[in-house]
Amino acid sequence: MFLEKRIDKLLATVNEENLEFDISFLSLGLPNIKAIVSVLKRKKYLKDDILKACAQFKKKTGKEPVWIKMDIVMHTEQIDFNILVNDLEKTRRNYVDYGFSLDDSWRYAFLPEIINSNAFIRPNNKDKKLYLSEKNINNYLRKYTKNNLAFNKSYYSNKKVIKFYTKGFYVEEDRIIKLNEKGYEKNLRDVDNFHEEIDELIKQSVNYLKNEIQSNGKYIYGYFPHFDKKINFYNNLRHSSSTYALIEGLSYLNKDISVAKKPLNYIIENYLYNHDGIAYVFDDTKGINEIKLGQNAAFILAICEYLRHRPDDLFYLEIAQKVAKGIESMIDDNDAETIHVLYYPTLKVKEKYRIVYYDGEAAFALLRLYQVDGDENWLNLVKHLFEKFIKQNYWKYHDHWLS
Repeated sequence: MFLEKRIDKLLATVNEENLEFDISFLSLGLPNIKAIVSVLKRKKYLKDDILKACAQFKKKTGKEPVWIKMDIVMHTEQIDFNILVNDLEKTRRNYVDYGFSLDDSWRYAFLPEIINSNAFIRPNNKDKKLYLSEKNINNYLRKYTKNNLAFNKSYYSNKKVIKFYTKGFYVEEDRIIKLNEKGYEKNLRDVDNFHEEIDELIKQSVNYLKNEIQSNGKYIYGYFPHFDKKINFYNNLRHSSSTYALIEGLSYLNKDISVAKKPLNYIIENYLYNHDGIAYVFDDTKGINEIKLGQNAAFILAICEYLRHRPDDLFYLEIAQKVAKGIESMIDDNDAETIHVLYYPTLKVKEKYRIVYYDGEAAFALLRLYQVDGDENWLNLVKHLFEKFIKQNYWKYHDHWLS
C-alpha cells in the first residue's frame, strides 16, 4: 500500500506539470544493485504499468524498489546515426545529457545515464580519442535487457535514429523530487536548504569513506561503475588526502577520529622510508618507485589534522617532523627552488618539476605542522617559499593550496 501511495504521488506531480509526452522511462533500484530500466509507452495506463514493473522487480530481487525514477521524454528529433555518433564522440566523457533510440518502437533506447554509466563512449588505447564502443553497448544489452540482437555500428550507418531529451522525477521515500533537464545541471535537484544539504553530503561521504577502510588500513580505492569492478591501481597521495578529509569530516560530525589511525599506520608501516633521521613517503605503484613532494605534503596534512584533535600523540608528531625534514631536503636553501620527484630508494632527482601545485601543498603542510609544534624552522621555510612564489608570480596558477 505504501508503494502504491508513492506511485500515486509521483504521477500526481507529473500531471501537475502538464507535460505533453508519449514515451517515458522507469528506473527501479536498490542501494546495492544497478537500476532496472524499462520503457513505458501506454500513457493512459502508467500506474498499472509502473505497479506491474515494481512487482516484477520484487520477484527478481526479493524487495520492493527503494528508489524510483521516472524520465519523461520531452523532445525528440530524427537524426542521422553518423551525425549522432560524431556528436557523442565530441562530448566530454560522462557528460552526455541526451538519450538515443535506434528504433521507432523504443526497444533499443538508452537514457543518458545508461550511456554514461556503461561507457558507451570510451577512449581508445592508442591516443585516448573517444569512440562509440560496440563491445560496451552489447555488454549492456546482454546483461541488462531482453534484446537478443547485437548492436552493430555499420548496420546503422546513414540511417535515421531518434535523439531525445528527458525530464526526471525522483521518488525518495515519500518525497517527489523534480530534476533539472539539460546540460551540467541534468538530473540535479534544486536545493531548498543549502546548509542541510551540505551536512547530509558530509555525513554520507564520511560514512562511505570510513566503510572503505580495510583491516590493514588500506582503502578500497574505488569502483568502475561500468562493469562493477574495483579499481585495481592505488595512489598513496589520494590515500593521505582522503584520510585528511575523513578526520575533518568525523570531527565536524562530532564522531570518534580514532578510526583514522588505521590508514595513517598503513602509510607508516608500508611506505615510510627512513634515511639518516629524515623520512619520505614513497610510491611503488606499478614499479614507479618514486618520492613525490606533494605526496609527502599530503601525508603531513593528514597527520596534522589528526594531531589537531590528539595533540599529545607524540608518535605521529615525530613522524610528521621527520617527513617535514624530507620536504626540507627537497627545497634549495638559496632560491627555494623545489625538487618535485626523487627516485626511491636512491634519492636521486627523477623530475625537478612535475606539477606546480606540489609547491603550494608543501608550504601548506609545513604551516599546519608549525601550528602543531611551533617550530620556527617550518615557518621560515614557508616564508622562503613565499618569496619565490611572489617573485615568480605564482598568483597566475590559481593554486587552491596557496589560497
